[in-house]
Amino acid sequence: MGDVVLYHSERTQVLRRGSRDGSTLIHKRATGLGAARRIERERAVLLRLAGVPGVPRLADHQSRQLLVLEDDAAFPVPRPMPVPELLTIGRSLAATLAAVHRAGVVHRDVTPANVVLPPHGPALLIDFDLALAGAVEADEAGGPVGTLGFLAPEQTGRIGPAVDPRADLYGLGATLYTLAVGEPPFTGDDALELIRETLVEPPPVPAGLPPRLRDIIMRLLEKDPANRYQSAEGLLHDLTRCRDDPDAGWPLGERDFPARFVPPAALIGRDREVHLLTSALDRALTEGGRPVLITGPSGIGKSALTRSLRPAVTARGGWFAAGRFEEFRTGTTSGGITRALRSLIRCILAEPEPEVAADRARIVEALGPNAVVAVNAIPEMADLLGVPGGPSTSDPSTAQGRTAAAALALIRALAAGHRIVIVLEDLQWATAGTHRVLDAIVNAGPIPGLLLVATYRDEGRPLAALLDRWQRDGATEPVIRVGGLDREGAARLIGTVLRIPPEAASVPAGLIEAGAAGNPFATVEVLNALRAEGLLRPVTDGWRWEADAIRDFVRCHGVPQLLAARMDQQAGGTRRILAALACLGGDVGTGFLAIATGTSEADLAARLAPAVTDGLILLADGTVRFRHDLVRQAARDCLAPGDRDRLQLSMARELSRRERYRQEAAEQYLPVVDLVDAPDERRAAAGLLHGAAQRTMKMTNYQVSVELLAAAERLLGPGAEERDAVTVARHTALYCLGRLDEADEVYRELAARSPDLLALAAATANQVNSLTQRGHIRKAYALGADLLRRFGIDSPDDPGPVVHREAADLRDCAADLSRAAETDDPRVLAAGRILNRLLAPAYVLGPLQHTWVLLQVLGLWRRAGLCPPVVGSLGAVICATIHLFDDYRTGHRLSRYVVEAGREHGYQAETAIARYMHLFVAAHWFEPLEDIAEAGQDAREELLTAGDVQVAAMLSARLVAVLLETADSLETVAEEIDASVAFAERTGNRIAALSLTECRALVRVLRGREPGAEPDGSPTFPVALAIHHVNRALAALMCQDDEELDRHAAGAMEHCEAVRGLYTWALARVVRGIALAARVRYGDTGVAAELGTIRDWIARRAADSPRNFRPLLRLVDAERCWALGDPDGAAREFDAGLHEVAGRPWHRAVLAQRAARFHLDRGFAHAGRQLLTEARDTYRQWGAEGPLRRLEAEHPFLRAERVSDSGHGAGADRIDLMAILRASRALSSAITLADLEAQVGDVLSAMTGATRVQLVLRHPETRDPRPVPATAVRYVTRTRRPLLVADATQDDRFARDPYVAGLDHCSLLAMPIPSRTVDVAVLMLENHRQGGVFSTDRLETVELIAGQLAVSLDNALLYDSLEDTVRVRTSDLEAANQLKADLIGMLGHEINNPLAAILGGLDLVLDEEELPESVHHSLIRVHRTTRRLAAIVQEVLDLVSLDAGRLVAAPVPVRVAEHVEAALVVAGAGHVPVTCPPDLVAVVQPSHLDQILTNLVSNAAKYGGGATAVVARADTAVVTIEVRDEGPGVPPAFRDRLFDRFARAEPTAGKVPGTGLGLYIVRELARANHGDVHYRPGPDGGSSFEVTLMQPEGGGSRQGGVRAKEGLV
Repeated sequence: MGDVVLYHSERTQVLRRGSRDGSTLIHKRATGLGAARRIERERAVLLRLAGVPGVPRLADHQSRQLLVLEDDAAFPVPRPMPVPELLTIGRSLAATLAAVHRAGVVHRDVTPANVVLPPHGPALLIDFDLALAGAVEADEAGGPVGTLGFLAPEQTGRIGPAVDPRADLYGLGATLYTLAVGEPPFTGDDALELIRETLVEPPPVPAGLPPRLRDIIMRLLEKDPANRYQSAEGLLHDLTRCRDDPDAGWPLGERDFPARFVPPAALIGRDREVHLLTSALDRALTEGGRPVLITGPSGIGKSALTRSLRPAVTARGGWFAAGRFEEFRTGTTSGGITRALRSLIRCILAEPEPEVAADRARIVEALGPNAVVAVNAIPEMADLLGVPGGPSTSDPSTAQGRTAAAALALIRALAAGHRIVIVLEDLQWATAGTHRVLDAIVNAGPIPGLLLVATYRDEGRPLAALLDRWQRDGATEPVIRVGGLDREGAARLIGTVLRIPPEAASVPAGLIEAGAAGNPFATVEVLNALRAEGLLRPVTDGWRWEADAIRDFVRCHGVPQLLAARMDQQAGGTRRILAALACLGGDVGTGFLAIATGTSEADLAARLAPAVTDGLILLADGTVRFRHDLVRQAARDCLAPGDRDRLQLSMARELSRRERYRQEAAEQYLPVVDLVDAPDERRAAAGLLHGAAQRTMKMTNYQVSVELLAAAERLLGPGAEERDAVTVARHTALYCLGRLDEADEVYRELAARSPDLLALAAATANQVNSLTQRGHIRKAYALGADLLRRFGIDSPDDPGPVVHREAADLRDCAADLSRAAETDDPRVLAAGRILNRLLAPAYVLGPLQHTWVLLQVLGLWRRAGLCPPVVGSLGAVICATIHLFDDYRTGHRLSRYVVEAGREHGYQAETAIARYMHLFVAAHWFEPLEDIAEAGQDAREELLTAGDVQVAAMLSARLVAVLLETADSLETVAEEIDASVAFAERTGNRIAALSLTECRALVRVLRGREPGAEPDGSPTFPVALAIHHVNRALAALMCQDDEELDRHAAGAMEHCEAVRGLYTWALARVVRGIALAARVRYGDTGVAAELGTIRDWIARRAADSPRNFRPLLRLVDAERCWALGDPDGAAREFDAGLHEVAGRPWHRAVLAQRAARFHLDRGFAHAGRQLLTEARDTYRQWGAEGPLRRLEAEHPFLRAERVSDSGHGAGADRIDLMAILRASRALSSAITLADLEAQVGDVLSAMTGATRVQLVLRHPETRDPRPVPATAVRYVTRTRRPLLVADATQDDRFARDPYVAGLDHCSLLAMPIPSRTVDVAVLMLENHRQGGVFSTDRLETVELIAGQLAVSLDNALLYDSLEDTVRVRTSDLEAANQLKADLIGMLGHEINNPLAAILGGLDLVLDEEELPESVHHSLIRVHRTTRRLAAIVQEVLDLVSLDAGRLVAAPVPVRVAEHVEAALVVAGAGHVPVTCPPDLVAVVQPSHLDQILTNLVSNAAKYGGGATAVVARADTAVVTIEVRDEGPGVPPAFRDRLFDRFARAEPTAGKVPGTGLGLYIVRELARANHGDVHYRPGPDGGSSFEVTLMQPEGGGSRQGGVRAKEGLV
């Protein structure tokens, strides 16, 4: 017989094929990816199951490409089927699965399609394509395996429970359900919806089944595996009872026990912890939440607790990603963060293309230039972004920052499009580099859509300081500490495992408490051990145990000993494989494990099988891992240390032979380098270790890099040529770790070896940085300068002459620089990096050294070309132009040019540095500080993106100085300072931290938080010392302390060279100028010359940047005039300064304060008091309580005018602010009086407790009819002040008011509302439930709302008035339009009557044959004009009908040909060819069709040279009539308006008579008859107008029957 196709899909083809002996066999061929492997795997499974009833039998002869099976002549299972047959099939499949599971196989795809019925014998379970021998957990990748709709929830990969044989029982339940009712429990084509329903929706209860059978099926379909049948044997037992006794109420699952106890899927005794986690999840997914930390000992259930989040986030449509840190791994892809992110990227890659495109766009935008960093860490990113990995930044000082920035940006981009839970497990094994990345993520603040969870063990955790800081700063949620279960919890756990009541389980719980200590993992392990020892035995009514024997066993056997004993029970080959797995990290692919151990995959599977069966490891789809980390530790310890070392060396050698496993080979070499003897292997192993270190350094895992590099150095030994590169890398890693003393030793050792110049330069660049950061300025400069000499750049002892000689061309160098090409010469790059590192110490040493370095960088650019270090250095070029020429403009122009050049060449990190220097050294001399503040925020983000956290910290310090000038609130500045100090401390930037600390001290003084006395002395670092004196001088200036101002202003000038070029440099001169003016005023005229010099310097700055410096110049000039006895000049300067200052709070406050002092000194008390009030108000608005209190203490009248504080805290202030904002929104949205009153009433009721809020209005003509306390209204109207009454019933002013008299209580708050529209407007708040409700605390807020209400009230009244007016006007217009329509209609008819008579007379006259020719021509013209006039009148009448809505059609069937002929005759175009079936019928009002056709033919004559054809045809359900001409056609620009009324094209509007109404009327007539008209240009020019009309019902053109014919018109 021929082949019969039984099944075909993309993966599989199944044939029935005849054999030579006449029998038939089943041939199964796999297709697609991994076809041969799948066939081999299924064959191996069937060999394992040979002899099991209900499993296909392998034929004797097998092919490598085919799976050949005996043909049982089976047929598909029918559905639905009767209950007896259903029970028979169910029992048969349960028996088959019991045997399959006992053999260690999980089918993973039990569906009706995989069940067939042979003529005799049990049902067959076929298609073991997805089955796994020994597999007891779902795929690690997390995706569904099998057929959706029949998968168990845990098989979807979305939730935590392990995949084990119970998943097959769920599939069997879904199969029985389908066979019973005819369809699966969940149906549909949407995969995600099917998964969601599988996870969260209960299946519909199947109808029409016996109760017990229904209950069995529903139990099989339980979401929680723990609530399902635990074994196929238990299911078979219940199905048999159901067959024999279907109606009895016997309990399900009495004999249902797993082969080995496992912890239940549902968490027990962790309700509090789960509630904390789910609450954190809800917060995170809505508004963003803080990370959650979970701690506890090994085995306590931290992982199980975090897995409870998986179904929760899945139910919310989100993703769950977990990553574990490994104790024994150093690979770049083995970190927890990397693993979690890889999992998320894999999820994206499985999405449909539109979603992938959206995610890709978000990620690319977020990562920017750091995409290469992400791709290097996450290989799947290359697939997503379409970009390869590559070398990242060569500067190790920015690598850590770039990695952290990339991780943070990627997480933000993912959370922006998806709800995400990221779990990082075993944080105690994370490296220091990972700590920094995680610290950046945590300190970035809540990210909406993301919940970050980290677990760790308490014991011996090196990250204690980091965790403590997070808790202290409130950056994370309170730590969830998971302890051992109490006696009750342990009893619940044991009761769940043994299926006995907790009361009964309390006895064994007490017996094993000493050994398990409430640890869930230990508890189950002890139970399994007791069961294996026969000390815990199942009986009919539960379990039996021997208490004394259990106590003895527990006393002698701890969990580590139990696990070690289980390891000892394994065969030697299995123990070696498990030890290898532990050394490799405990979570690897089987193929990789086979290569590492030098074992074939078949042998590996055989050796792993006993461990799988014993529950030591989990094997799923090619990945093997330990069930628990305690098992991994036991496996690692199962070999003696020497044997384990030899095993690792053997694995290192095996792996080193494979290029793709070089990283893993290095990991195995690392602990055993001392065992490597052969020189060639030592060199090769050193190369592997060096390469691995470089890869780990890319991921900023410097701690591991140091270990790898130290091992490589030991292998190379002295004199090896590769050793210098390894030593340089180790120096870099130590520097990045902050282990600077060790780095010093390594550098000295390297320098002593006289290495290659480029290698030494790389280390020297870092060493100069290291020395500078520790304050060894001269030593750092000397080291760099010494190395520069080897590059041909000599540093002179006295740089002065060299600087002045080389500076000659500085002002015109931009042209030379633009001509220089880009260079990648390693020597140039190395020299450039050294010069870049020398800038910092040179800046501290003085302007000459700093200028010399800048000039060498410029010379390098000129001579060798542009490169990244040059751009990163020359942002500060203005320092040179200032020092050499006092030229700010050239420096500003050059630094901006450097930034543009860096951007053009794509130097991201270096351009960010150059932009920082341009903004904070050059820009403020010419650009407004407000622009710099905004650009500074962007520049900081660029630096963080580039990974340069050190420069970012410095920028933060400079930005704070700008914000002190521009921010409208000191609170804003304080928040920025706190965040920046924390950032500087985290990044170890001591210079930035010192500068920021000085700024924080100033802000605290200004805010009145602490006295302005000196702290523990002044700082010693020059930059911080200069800032210290400037800030103290500013505080003294604002607090009117002339003595302190003089002292600190002098100190500021003494140390200001340390901040040259910065904005603080200018402030030092401002405070010095004011202090000198005071000294002159008090008689010290010797400082007048210095005062003049400073004043002139400030004047030059003000000329370049008036916004920044002119008010300060006015202040200094005013003080100088006052000091020199020019009061008129002083008054003018003070006045001009106050007039010009804008957006600078302390500038305005000090100008007003000093001007007040001047005016009071001159005896102008009124002006002085007004100026003091202005100063007070400015300080108050700025939040400067310190100067404000000092001002009020000196001038008590200011305190009397100040509104007293409410006494409530910030919470009440925030509520008031919310009320004001909400009222503002309500007022802006309400447009009617009713809306206004309702919305403001809601807000005020919530804020004040008013039970009634109303607006009381008195119009000139009307009065508000609602009852109100009239006495209170009158009182407020007369006084025009707010009224607050605790209880009007007790107040004589209002008690007799009829409105009040009938009330028990009446609290009142009445507020007058100014209005231009009404006589009286009062906002009335009342509470009739109690007295004393309203207080003065809320009065100011109500006043603010009332002020906004005043404007909205007039608008609402105006709107209501306009609404009334509009209604009246609308009515008038409607009447006028009706009158117009009637008039036009009347006139039309009146004109039509004489026109008809005229036309009739003309027709008669023209019919006469004896008329003279001249008379005949004249009459023809009159006739033509009259007809045109008649047509115009008719169009106007039609237009009126259309506008009035009176155009109503009465369509009837008509013969089209007759009306076409009539229209051509009327239009005088009878010669036009017509194509029209004589019996073509359309449904239309006849007169309308005549008007349509006449108009179109006439238009063709007027505009197209005459119609050339009329074509009518029947299409589907419609009739089309086409009028064609060959004229010029309709201009394209006019076609969209062709059918508008009064529309006429420009070329013909003045040449052809017409109104522009014809085509508009044609379209409306066609549409009134359920048709339409369209225009299209002719193929060779001309026009075609197509009219479509409906056909009669039946659609044919021919009408049959007398009735149809009679109906034709």
